[in-house]
Amino acid sequence: GNCMTWLMYGAFKGDMAVIVTNVLGVSLASFYMVTYLSNCPFPIRDELKQRIALVLGGDGLLFFYVFFVAASGQEDILGVVCNGLSIFMFGSQLSQLNRVRELRNTSPLSLPLSVMALLTSSAWVIYGSIEGDVWIVFPNFIGSILTIATLALFVIYPRGQK
Repeated sequence: GNCMTWLMYGAFKGDMAVIVTNVLGVSLASFYMVTYLSNCPFPIRDELKQRIALVLGGDGLLFFYVFFVAASGQEDILGVVCNGLSIFMFGSQLSQLNRVRELRNTSPLSLPLSVMALLTSSAWVIYGSIEGDVWIVFPNFIGSILTIATLALFVIYPRGQK
């Protein structure tokens, strides 16, 4: 997933801020998945296990290729993958746009998640700028814009109004 690819990126570059942040992210995501898997209905559990295996397999292939096969361009390969996953993640709340417009309120969206996404993406833009790392700046800049667009929905369609 997203944190796993950023962990690989941080490990490749030797960037401790990226490593520590994403070790925490991978750990929390793993805890959440194990907790959910142990409590969800059986049919969903099987499908979710298949999806987790697919993501872990993809991460494993990426790791093997970058660290053992590719002779050059590893940072760019990881950067492109990390950027794609990050932008997809930031845009995921916008998938509820039609539902928000249909309901004429933002009940399908999480305001705390949106606020935290803006704060973290902005912090990563600042960090990436200081480090001169375009692979960190770009997806987080796009993420900030997408999150601002999501937050604008809370102004246009306040919660509870119809």
